[in-house]
Amino acid sequence: MLVGWDITSKCNLSCIHCYNSRVYENRVSQKLGPDLNTKEVFNIIDKLATGDVETIQFLGGEPFVRRDFIEILGYAKDKNIHCNIATNGVLVNQTLIERLMAICPTQISFSIDGATAKNNDAIRGKGVFDRAVNNLRLLSVRFKTNSAPTKLGIQCTLNKLNKHEITEVVCLAKELALDFVAFESLKILTQYDSTQKDDLKKIVLNSYELFEAGKEIAALISLNKNKLDIGILNWGTPKFRNHLNQEYKLNLQVGKSCIATSGMFYIRADGIAHPCNYCSDFDGDILPQEVKKEKLDFPVLSFDQVVDSEYFRAFYYFAHNGELYERIDYCRKCEFYNICEPCPLDIVRFGNKVVSECASFEKYLKETNKTVQ
Repeated sequence: MLVGWDITSKCNLSCIHCYNSRVYENRVSQKLGPDLNTKEVFNIIDKLATGDVETIQFLGGEPFVRRDFIEILGYAKDKNIHCNIATNGVLVNQTLIERLMAICPTQISFSIDGATAKNNDAIRGKGVFDRAVNNLRLLSVRFKTNSAPTKLGIQCTLNKLNKHEITEVVCLAKELALDFVAFESLKILTQYDSTQKDDLKKIVLNSYELFEAGKEIAALISLNKNKLDIGILNWGTPKFRNHLNQEYKLNLQVGKSCIATSGMFYIRADGIAHPCNYCSDFDGDILPQEVKKEKLDFPVLSFDQVVDSEYFRAFYYFAHNGELYERIDYCRKCEFYNICEPCPLDIVRFGNKVVSECASFEKYLKETNKTVQ
């Protein structure tokens, strides 16, 4: 089992597409407590170690804002838990690199949104690209020179500003001797800031742009097999991914499933646990009647009290019993019906619109086939 953990709500950047910053800025409406102290964090790690948790994905905020973060990594590793870190990379320096070398986390991912300062910094702030890339270069040289087992890579959020730099991002990862580069699509998830939504709508890729991006990434995966691990994260319908597999002789995962409470769960910066971070953002009334939100305070509760709670069990049933997906006519007729589970919360929010990307791909395929002919 994997745990996604916002180890802090604080961050040194103000990225315009940040989901969590909008949540943590609304502390009063979200009824958020303060970030956990070191002792409370260690207490939770002890509990995770007694459960089935193999990996902690440390998120934020920015993990390295915490002065005790290296101690936290070392403590988790001593408990035989794998540690993955998602960072913006700006705070990484030579001293920190040496301390990381002593621990060798399982994976460190730098969030870099493009291959140029112009496009990355339009999202993340002036000067961020050069600092992050320089720090990642220092980290890579130190770790690779010493054959450290830590996997290093880039996570890139695709949008209208950087969609033309996919190949260049892959080239940057190869230049830095990284192990992986992962592409995800920009989505508007937060419900709090209408201004942010308006700004983001201007740079969110439409379905056709995503299909074109997916094809370019698939071609790069095919060309770079055994050289660089290139991933397509959190987007692409089964029909589209199956098409990429056939067209480019790949082995992308085709089925989609909700892994909340089965393969993973989420811990907020104040120690409150949820089936996923998406759940934590919503008021209880968006959930079906049978899923009652509970305040699962991990510093107080045992591991079993969290994962076997009525909240987690009810959400698991809600996400996986199949009744939810039977409401959608398009899904019932799909060849991938038995292996595809769209996000259950998206179905509640958007209903039949949740399959718009599937229908768009069928239209896209027909139009591209006509063009080829």
